[in-house]
Amino acid sequence: MPTETTKGTERCEQHPGSVSVARCARCERTLCIACAVPVRGVVFGPECLPADVAVDGGDAEERRRPRSGWWLAAGAALTVLVGSTVFPWTRFGTGSGWFGGWGFPLRWSTLTALSSLGAFLTWLRRRSPGSVTAWIVAALAVTAAGAAELAISNSPPFTKAALAPWVALVAGVTGAALAVAVARRPSD
Repeated sequence: MPTETTKGTERCEQHPGSVSVARCARCERTLCIACAVPVRGVVFGPECLPADVAVDGGDAEERRRPRSGWWLAAGAALTVLVGSTVFPWTRFGTGSGWFGGWGFPLRWSTLTALSSLGAFLTWLRRRSPGSVTAWIVAALAVTAAGAAELAISNSPPFTKAALAPWVALVAGVTGAALAVAVARRPSD
């Protein structure tokens, strides 16, 4: 049944102080501008929206819920972890310039850079993580920390590790520990 526009004398059934602008295509109730939801050329009230159009409350609720303090702290550690790959990883030679962790030939620092970026992007995706997401972030952070430790102990010949891999090691362990704390907390 097509939606009919109402005259300005009718009032919204939900908001009697507002003028009606349409009728619901399903229940014929008068609707004000705040209640009218146009869907593919037809106007519905919020309670009468078709199931394929109705907003799923779970994702919308998750987007509104603020991040927990532990999850924010994990994100800060992951930010430091990713940031450490921008600085030189060795004192001279391979990996001694900017983005020292991202060099070729592939080294342990490259594994640190890739896994830290994966952990950070996974963290960014979830406002309020489930335990699976937190465990994934923890695993990637542990991988980054382990690779940073291997980059320190197996630095290229005739050079020593700079400060960046040490920072990556500490930030990776911290980020992993915080993500595990989030994963093990009781669900809300």
